[in-house]
Amino acid sequence: MALEILFSLLVPVVIIGGIIALIVALVRHRGAPRESRAVMVRRIFTYGLSLLSLAAGGIGVTLVVHTILANLFKPSVVSTGNELLSLGLALTIVGVPIWLLFWAAIQRTARREPLEIQSLGRRVYFALVMAASAIASTIGAIQVARWALGGGPFSSANTAVFVVWAGVWAFHRLMERREGPFEDDLAGIQRLYTYGMSLFGVAVLAAGIGGLLHVTLAAAYNALFAAEAPLVQESNLFNGILQPSLGTAIAGGVVWWGHWKGMSRTDSSTSRQVYLYLFTILAGAVMVVSALSVGLYHVLQWFLGTPATTSSRLHFDVFPGIIAASTVGAAAWVYHWTVVREEATKTEGLGPAQRVYGYLVAAVGLGVLGTGLTILLATVLGMLAPPSTLLEFVWRNPILLAVTLLAVGVPVWGGYWRAVQRAAVTGGPAERGALSRRVFIYLIFGLAIILTLVNLSIVLFELFDALLGKGSGNIIWNVRWSLAMLVAAGAASGYYWAVLSEDRRALAQAQPPATEAVEPKMAAQKQVIVLLGVNDMSLVQRLQAALGYDVQVWQRVPPVPAAPALDEAALAALAQTIGAAASGRVLVEVDAAGVKVTPYVMSDEAEW
Repeated sequence: MALEILFSLLVPVVIIGGIIALIVALVRHRGAPRESRAVMVRRIFTYGLSLLSLAAGGIGVTLVVHTILANLFKPSVVSTGNELLSLGLALTIVGVPIWLLFWAAIQRTARREPLEIQSLGRRVYFALVMAASAIASTIGAIQVARWALGGGPFSSANTAVFVVWAGVWAFHRLMERREGPFEDDLAGIQRLYTYGMSLFGVAVLAAGIGGLLHVTLAAAYNALFAAEAPLVQESNLFNGILQPSLGTAIAGGVVWWGHWKGMSRTDSSTSRQVYLYLFTILAGAVMVVSALSVGLYHVLQWFLGTPATTSSRLHFDVFPGIIAASTVGAAAWVYHWTVVREEATKTEGLGPAQRVYGYLVAAVGLGVLGTGLTILLATVLGMLAPPSTLLEFVWRNPILLAVTLLAVGVPVWGGYWRAVQRAAVTGGPAERGALSRRVFIYLIFGLAIILTLVNLSIVLFELFDALLGKGSGNIIWNVRWSLAMLVAAGAASGYYWAVLSEDRRALAQAQPPATEAVEPKMAAQKQVIVLLGVNDMSLVQRLQAALGYDVQVWQRVPPVPAAPALDEAALAALAQTIGAAASGRVLVEVDAAGVKVTPYVMSDEAEW
């Protein structure tokens, strides 16, 4: 069940991430040489049909292998096996030859046109095929490992899935290694696959290790406090309860280690930092904080609150799961944080991902803190004015829950917010104006304003309704939650408005003071004609730069010898002579004798 939930959560993330990566790759690929629409249509057609035929052929081969293995190990199953065999043969006969046909055509094109290997369509095809085959083979490998460890019966279907799709993955991985390396934007698609599968593998590994710890600790807990059967029995290795989790851990560990160490060990891209900070480190931290919060609440509820049971054994039976979850989360957190610290000394570009991580954890801590404060205020208001029909107001558990949330939220938010504030002070305008900081502050401030306005409206409605004699008399009880959220949201909006104002002042002070620009007086632009030979054409650009405007060029016919070279001082003097000319029209004659400046006027401009 846990794996099914995990897969259902990961699949949408992978799909959404793939769409985003494909859009980014398409946008970045605009700078690549444009291809004709015919080439693009041909590529979509060939790779699309190759993908579909590979899927059909792979499913067909899987069904055939499954039927063969089922008849070998369970020969009594005949009718269903014959139907599956017929379907598998049909899909295999149709899908495999079509895929071989299209793949041969694709390979011929790649040999004839080297740009085909660096095409976006080919890289997307490889990423999709390898991701799908890796996930399918991992699911099959989990069941095969469980059977090999004695944790369940042999499954011909899972064995067939593992064997066939592992072979598909291995073939495409071999082809990809022969073709690399890729252009930067195309390498981004490969990184998406690599880190997506690393995330999938580490999640499966964590689920397996967590299951091992949970089962072991739960059995030990029951043996200590309930005098149940011991964990290990001689008749069955691990008592038949650890093999499923152990098989899951082995399969997930192989997938994670192969992609994390085998395919990404030389990468230093931003994608790697996003994977480290925003997925593994953050996920590990959230697991630890959540598990400890649940444990703290159960302890406070037992000693200070109203527990749901009078049995201490039943009340604290959640602790094996809490310890397992916190251990796995801490291991993931510490390992990946160690990797980050090791790479920080030799890898540039860690700032953006680390900054986003800090603000994201601060936002999580602020949400926990705000929830705890709201529960605490609402409970206190309810204690001040409980309804007359309520004989005993239940306040212990809500207050303990609020204290637990505050005990977790305050240090998490305070620690990370203090760190990002310190970075904003030392980092200067670049840090205060960072996109992640602006998004965080405006998002928190905007949500707080919305909550303030909504709850203020509710409070005023209840107040006016009571004043007009239509509402119930116990106003405080009716508006306790709105008042609590109003106070919490108002405090958050006020504080972050002050932070936003401070950032604005700091950014304004960092900018140079605006002074009235005094434009230098420029000499009046004249209409200059330069008459020169072909050997003196280089003088034109220098003269235009000295004058600050373009000149008109007339070329002598026939060519004449080059004029003496003009140094910078002579060129400046020439520009000054042209600027001081008595007429708006100047003729500059360049020949072997030197440079001659002659002001002139048109006949209709002369005074008679």
